[in-house]
Amino acid sequence: MPMSQPRFTTNPERIARLEENYNAGVEREKIPVAEREKLDLECLNVSSAKLRFLYQNSMESYGPDVKNNKVKEYNLKHGSDLSRKWLGIF
Repeated sequence: MPMSQPRFTTNPERIARLEENYNAGVEREKIPVAEREKLDLECLNVSSAKLRFLYQNSMESYGPDVKNNKVKEYNLKHGSDLSRKWLGIF
């Protein structure tokens, strides 16, 4: 079933991103529920060290852009492939 035409935006770039997200969701729903839940648990697992970092980062007084950059830097430095498990499935 194709995505309905969005009523809240006419920006072609935004519509393309919405369609991409919609199509990814449709493909994800084709995976059996048990396997999908297992993959979700693996992808959503957060180590105690990262949880401490995220908490500390949220409590700092700098702005949201700096906080987002610090999370990106942390992910690059301490990254794992768990967050990419979904990429090869579709």
